[in-house]
Amino acid sequence: MAVRRDRSAGSQTAGNGNPLPRTKLTPQQIAIAFGLLSNALTVNSVLMDRDRNLQFVVTGRLANLELFFKDIGVSKNDILKMFD
Repeated sequence: MAVRRDRSAGSQTAGNGNPLPRTKLTPQQIAIAFGLLSNALTVNSVLMDRDRNLQFVVTGRLANLELFFKDIGVSKNDILKMFD
């Protein structure tokens, strides 16, 4: 599916012209995404139950994630607050 940016409206639309839904990410979701993108976290397993719910088990070292966040200017305390 192609995604294009509508410059006049400032919103993204799908190839069929319908607007894409906006999602609000939580700090925990942002930390996981950055961890995966920076290779500080890796997916250990993907579990699916009989109701077709998915669970992703990720592993990694907090030290690797701390180094990544240090590079972008986020402190260790801010990282720990994300998981409260």
